[in-house]
Amino acid sequence: MDVWESIEEALIMRLAALLLACFVAPLPLQAITIQTVHVGNPGNAVDVQEFGSVGAVDYEFDVGQSEVTNTEYVAFLNAVDPTGANLLGLYNSEMNDNALGGISFASGATSGAKYSVKASRENNPVVFVSFFDAARFTNWLHNGQGAGNTEDGSYQLTGGTPFPTNGDFVTRKATASWCLPTADEWHKAAYHKNDGITGNYFDYPTSSDTAPTAEAPLGSSNSANFSSVVGGLTDAGAYVNSTSPYGTFDQGGNVWEWTEDSLLESRRVAGGSWFNMADFLSASAQNATLASSEANSLGFRVARVEPGLLPGDYNMNGTVDAADYTIWRDTLGSTEDLRANGDDTGTSQGVIDQADYDFWKASFGQSAGAGSANAAAVPEPASFLLVLIAALFVARFRCCL
Repeated sequence: MDVWESIEEALIMRLAALLLACFVAPLPLQAITIQTVHVGNPGNAVDVQEFGSVGAVDYEFDVGQSEVTNTEYVAFLNAVDPTGANLLGLYNSEMNDNALGGISFASGATSGAKYSVKASRENNPVVFVSFFDAARFTNWLHNGQGAGNTEDGSYQLTGGTPFPTNGDFVTRKATASWCLPTADEWHKAAYHKNDGITGNYFDYPTSSDTAPTAEAPLGSSNSANFSSVVGGLTDAGAYVNSTSPYGTFDQGGNVWEWTEDSLLESRRVAGGSWFNMADFLSASAQNATLASSEANSLGFRVARVEPGLLPGDYNMNGTVDAADYTIWRDTLGSTEDLRANGDDTGTSQGVIDQADYDFWKASFGQSAGAGSANAAAVPEPASFLLVLIAALFVARFRCCL
């Protein structure tokens, strides 16, 4: 065997091993996609209620069209707790044991697949989640999913325990993207008439001033899951004929939903649940519970606000990429003092120049959600096969010279 044949054999063995590893390695967890609706009309007037004024939001934001489902929460559990250690208490055994729970745990299952959704519960809202479970879920979204950090992101949670050591003082960070809605954001998405910056609100989140009818889905144009009409949970978004003016589902009934706001030692919850009476669904209701509470009537939906300004993100979409360079290039030398036109947070005093390019270059590949360079894409098996074929060709060509 000559030297080229030895090299060729070694190369074949190495690339074959890579190819085999590609096929037998565990598949990466599938990212989830949260369906949201846009809530505009920034600067809308407040809704004056007996408990106070609520609903005014001076910026645009997105809010989950439905509550977070068991399927979405299972993806979260398997990603951040692949071994099932549950050190942060993200999984409550009542999710399996209670009749309305929708998630099972199998200690003997493969790491990354220990949590699974019960049959027919895929699209039920997840329940038995505390305020901190919900906040950690949004941190995970903020940090790009995968094995993303649960303890920092939109919220900083300290102590590494289910109830953080700073639990009574957890607030949204200025750089937040995915988060829990504030009481104002939640109220606006549910009740505001979506008619400009007015102070016009419906009494119920079904685009109505009349209490909805408690009936099974699909229901009428003003119906919801409450008063134990179905005896439990319905799928998120099942009442397709009864949306809020912004297009959200189930902001009245099904499950209480966590909001970000504190009320003494508790956190505000909104919307009523599957067993509450109609009054709890109304805009005049105000309720709160301990942040550690977990029940079969308590879930959450998420919101997404404009990410904190990331250096170099000139189109403000949360990612620093080639599109931002194009904005900088096309407006170089301009005196426009607008971030969307390439001036980075005013550091260049209204002139788009080399400093703005340097910001872009330093942050290229980062996102407001991940806070670090995006990982390179893993080649598909077909790519490895092409590499193998090319390598064999090169080796064969060289040994024949």
